[in-house]
Amino acid sequence: MRTLFSVFILIFSLSSCKHQNKNINSEEENTTSPKSIAEPGMVTVKTIGMDFIVKDTLNPGWNTFVYNNESTEAHFILMDLYPEGKNAENTKNEVLPPFEEGMKLIMDGDMENAVAAFGKLPAWFPEVIYMGGTGLISPKHTAKSTIFLKPGLYIMECYVKMADGTWHTSHGMYKEIIVTGKNTDLNPPKATVNIDISSDAGIVVADSVPKGKQRFKVTFKDQTFYEHFLVTM
Repeated sequence: MRTLFSVFILIFSLSSCKHQNKNINSEEENTTSPKSIAEPGMVTVKTIGMDFIVKDTLNPGWNTFVYNNESTEAHFILMDLYPEGKNAENTKNEVLPPFEEGMKLIMDGDMENAVAAFGKLPAWFPEVIYMGGTGLISPKHTAKSTIFLKPGLYIMECYVKMADGTWHTSHGMYKEIIVTGKNTDLNPPKATVNIDISSDAGIVVADSVPKGKQRFKVTFKDQTFYEHFLVTM
């Protein structure tokens, strides 16, 4: 029963509170218009269909992503720090097939074999570190999110689930990005709302948020890898 409930969470979550290193923060704000960006640490991302138009190489440290969703569907950005030696080919050949097979079986009502399919994820998959990104961004909207990136190889992805049960990643919405070189000189913006997330206390935030434009600072205290093969609180 617990396993079926976990799979239920996997199916109906468009995005999840994903794994970050302890005490690594991400800060996010919504905006309605993109800005011209040139300085190091400022990253423009654009989606027209099922794609990420963005630089292949970024600097480590704090980076501010301005994501312009020009497509007709909701999307998000998640930056996955991959274990050493793994890259987008491993995503294509080892990660996507189990998720695709499992979801097809779920859509067919075969929950038992769906769980077995998700169990085919590679042994290194739990080593992926989710460093942050944006929330769900509606079509023709723009979001700005500032996150801390360690050096390494990342997969930028959007795994929103479509009505037919397929993932946006299965339609090519993932991109390999290298984070290397000198740290950016950026500092995180001053937060107006603080959110703490942990496996013990859950989501801790003030009972009310002021009107107007806000900057949210999200601190992941710890994470747990669950039976639905995602890392959440």
